[in-house]
Amino acid sequence: MNGDFYGGTRRNIVGDLTWRPSGHFRTLVGYNYNDIRLPQGSFETRLVRFGFDWVFSSHLAWVNLIQYDNVSHSAGVNMRLHWVPESGREIFFVVNQGIEELGDGSFHSQRTDATGKVSYTVRF
Repeated sequence: MNGDFYGGTRRNIVGDLTWRPSGHFRTLVGYNYNDIRLPQGSFETRLVRFGFDWVFSSHLAWVNLIQYDNVSHSAGVNMRLHWVPESGREIFFVVNQGIEELGDGSFHSQRTDATGKVSYTVRF
């Protein structure tokens, strides 16, 4: 996607590769590149994504996403466990991990969040 962008131009290249060997497993690799040219200056952004999903049954799934970008020099890990014990009832457990790239090429954990969510639909 190329075109005007906030008084300048943007060149965007996006690619995704998904492999689905069965209805229970999916993995993906993605890349998003932006070349931004503005009157104030130019910069490039790169976002690399890797994901894998494992569907154990129609009631239980584990969804994972890892992504890294060159602007913040950080990676994010998102893991979600989704359980549907019965129709209208859902339970989510989500873990987010932030990882920062240090100047020597190593990584350091920034933060970890864990969240739970319960959804219950009342029908009458």
